[in-house]
Amino acid sequence: MPFLVAVVLYIVEVIFIPHFSSVRNISQIMLQMSTIGIITLGMSCVMIGGGYDLSVGSVMGLSGVITVMLESHGLVLAICVGIIASIIVGAINGVVVTYFKVSPLIATLGTMTAVFGVDLLLTNQTSVIGTNLALTKLNISISQVPIQFIIYLICILFMWFLFSRSRFGRNLYAIGGDEQTAHAFGIPVMRTILLSYTISAFMAGISGILVASQLNTGSPLSGQNDELTAITAAVLGGISLTGGSGKIAETLWGVFILTIVANGSDLLGINGYVQPIISGVVLIIVIVTATALKKENRPMNLESKSDGRGHVASA
Repeated sequence: MPFLVAVVLYIVEVIFIPHFSSVRNISQIMLQMSTIGIITLGMSCVMIGGGYDLSVGSVMGLSGVITVMLESHGLVLAICVGIIASIIVGAINGVVVTYFKVSPLIATLGTMTAVFGVDLLLTNQTSVIGTNLALTKLNISISQVPIQFIIYLICILFMWFLFSRSRFGRNLYAIGGDEQTAHAFGIPVMRTILLSYTISAFMAGISGILVASQLNTGSPLSGQNDELTAITAAVLGGISLTGGSGKIAETLWGVFILTIVANGSDLLGINGYVQPIISGVVLIIVIVTATALKKENRPMNLESKSDGRGHVASA
């Protein structure tokens, strides 16, 4: 379903929007997909386990700010510190959700607010401009293919392996399907959920660094509201809102749908405030259509019992 919607939208925009299929614009689409795509992978990881992570936007800002502030001490060191800070936030989310039994929405809403405050404190409520151009090396292209898009594809492969070839992925699907049953079968529920939030923050940290590299600037406002975009992209890509189902690699199509809608709107000169409305309408159409198709394909499961004479009666 996500693939079909993506193909139809792409064909429509190629036909009706001038220059949409130009090499330059396709390269721009790949760049735009990269950062939101990476945090969508992390968000999908948490959603498959039955949770949500509203802190990813603030974590993006945190990792970007830290990396830019420290890049004068070496790019590798700066990136490592930014990623470690992100992972710490993810671990805190996991601990609060698993050990203190706080609702994921409430727990990550709290860390979202707290981390945003840290971002403002570190930057004195203004953007931090890099002192050298080392970070911008992450914003170059190879044969019109942005390095950031290549990093995104590597992240997809990593997450695909994690969910299709590792015990962690199988455990997380089981937990999202029924946490109590998963616990009864000996699955380490708390450890698995904690790791899912850590992975989500790790992905948000990578995304934040890539965003910062585009202008060599760390902003406390970087990533604001991207948590909602990530949830939308994950749902468009087939990830269940209730957990336990969805293929994480297919979130690529959800990200692609949102990106080409925004990109096409820009090319048509549509007001930026209208674009979220269009994305929301597309999301609703996809969910309603997918729900209708599932109902049509669902077999009739009637509870029945035999009356003892070879006949089947309704229970």
